[in-house]
Amino acid sequence: MPPLPVYYCDSFVLPLPDGHRFPMTKYRLLRERVQVAAAELGIELRLPPRADDAALHRVHCPEYVARVRDGTLSATEQRRIGFCIKYDGRANRIGRSQCDRDWHQSAIDQCFGNDIDRAER
Repeated sequence: MPPLPVYYCDSFVLPLPDGHRFPMTKYRLLRERVQVAAAELGIELRLPPRADDAALHRVHCPEYVARVRDGTLSATEQRRIGFCIKYDGRANRIGRSQCDRDWHQSAIDQCFGNDIDRAER
């Protein structure tokens, strides 16, 4: 039986301020622990491919994706997602959303094929 694909994305780390309550390092620590036992667990760890804007628009409205990319989310939107999106660099602003979407989509495609379209608008 082939190993079960397990997707991870701990390579992107948000630059959070000191004392922020989000435990960012937990993702890397968990992956490291699982990686040691991957063969024994019958799994294969996979890093998903990067999502492009078209893929993000399948699950988010284009205006929201643009506001994340441009760093112009309202204070309410930032509180809702739990992160302040005001740091430099396009990759940092959009990277986490793309990374989260990538592994979700990769897992869905692996299980059900890539013909499932979702809309959260």
